[in-house]
Amino acid sequence: MIVYKTKSKALIATTVLAGSFSVFSGVATAAPVYFNGSPVLGCSNPVDNTYVCRVSSSTSLDDIAIAESYTVTMPRGVNIAAASVVLGANSVLNADLLSDSTVALGAGAHMNGSLQAGTTVALGAGAKMTGNINAGTTAALGAKVTMIGNLEAGSTVALGAGASLIGNLLAGTTAALGAGAVVDGNVTSVFSHITLGTNAEIWGDTDAATAATLGAGAFACGNVIAATATLGAGAYVDGGITAPTATLSANGFVNGTLDAVTATLGAGACYGDLIGNTTVTGANYCGTPRLTSCPSMEYAEYACMGW
Repeated sequence: MIVYKTKSKALIATTVLAGSFSVFSGVATAAPVYFNGSPVLGCSNPVDNTYVCRVSSSTSLDDIAIAESYTVTMPRGVNIAAASVVLGANSVLNADLLSDSTVALGAGAHMNGSLQAGTTVALGAGAKMTGNINAGTTAALGAKVTMIGNLEAGSTVALGAGASLIGNLLAGTTAALGAGAVVDGNVTSVFSHITLGTNAEIWGDTDAATAATLGAGAFACGNVIAATATLGAGAYVDGGITAPTATLSANGFVNGTLDAVTATLGAGACYGDLIGNTTVTGANYCGTPRLTSCPSMEYAEYACMGW
């Protein structure tokens, strides 16, 4: 068993979303356990910056830091427990991770295993994550982060520009996708809203307690359910929209049914069909075939098929 002893649990990391990140840059702590070339109880001395640990279990109430470009591998099925954890730029962790506080992955860091944090999880630009994430408060994925697994946070979830998630996203409050971000799964906001930036994509269903907003050219390949739904110019919904209030900007397109109390359509916006007694302003029924009614639909279909 590894037992880490430190004098302080205060571990303050710099913001990792902006770009490069080093475990030795912006970290204030008394004496965290460093995987930085120094001996670590229960693990082999590093060869080529790689620690291989052989213990049957690992527990800690203190802070752990993996230095830049170092790799730490735990036995299969064995987790690392800590108060807070920082992975330096381009470091690798092969283990399940349980933190009572925060977890930060630096730019280009890579983790293989599930991650559970008591508060926040932040992945720096270009980081890679293979496994589920559960954050007690917030989860933030930086620009061009790639993640395979389900992502859940007690409050907010934010994906940076060009980030990709293969899995479902569940946010207690706000879920926000930056420009060009992609979620291959369902996105749910339990108590608040979902926002898609320009050209962002959700390949599953979009379900928001309050508002769902799709930026210009954004795609929602499943159904959209919200109190209010807003589609930016050229935005596309392959399924249907269920929202008391719906607004489709110019060339916004709903391939399926539009189920609303009131709907406002901009120039060239259209829908597949109506459900109920919807009051429509600027009505434009797409008809069949719909490709001729919405110029951007062909490209939207390709995106929703994963092309």
